Amino acid sequence: AFNGGTQFIGAGLNVLNGTGSFSGSVTANNFEFAGGTLSGTATATKTAGTGMTWSAGTISGGGTLTFDANGVLNITGAGAKTISNATIANQGAVNFTSSVNVSTNSDGTVVNNQVGGLFHIQSDAGFAGDNTNLETITNAGTLRKTVATGTSTISNIRLNNTGGTIDFQGGSQLAVTEFNHTGVSSVTAGTVNNTGGGSSSGSLALSSGTQVNITGGTQSFATGTGITGAGRYRVN
Repeated sequence: AFNGGTQFIGAGLNVLNGTGSFSGSVTANNFEFAGGTLSGTATATKTAGTGMTWSAGTISGGGTLTFDANGVLNITGAGAKTISNATIANQGAVNFTSSVNVSTNSDGTVVNNQVGGLFHIQSDAGFAGDNTNLETITNAGTLRKTVATGTSTISNIRLNNTGGTIDFQGGSQLAVTEFNHTGVSSVTAGTVNNTGGGSSSGSLALSSGTQVNITGGTQSFATGTGITGAGRYRVN
């Protein structure tokens, strides 16, 4: 167990490939989770180096792993990755370059990208739920995609955009099973394809060239919902 006050601050890389747990506050400057199981509730920060890298393994155990405003999580490589009954909360930066989807199960919130957080996808991979009750990804910060220009899929998972920004650059697309938006939300670049309906309230600003396509399910609009901007919102 890596308890509060643990610091991975040397120039060398510290690797976990087995079973471990975090608690309290952890400084993860050069730490890689490369396989096995990681659990616990903790807050990770970075003072130097590359931050925490997740290249394979399962994050589980019912806890929340929070990356503070200085924290960095790099999701990389082709190794199998699963979030099972756990939450990744981001206030800093998540860099997603993994070439494979992250699998999820637990029916709860698996990713909570909070106000000020940047979740930066740089591949055509995404997230795949377990085909039972939908897990949830919440975005109150910025969900961005660059580098890759194809479609990233969030399947069998609901995307709750709670005042956040979706910024899928280079003509890239986001495919979701359920799309809900509340508060003052926006799509500043790219296309959102929603196959399963959802709920809409507050306002959703669509920048020029953006598009939201509702192709299945039922999309429910609360009284006073506003769709604004020069983009296109289509219900097919």
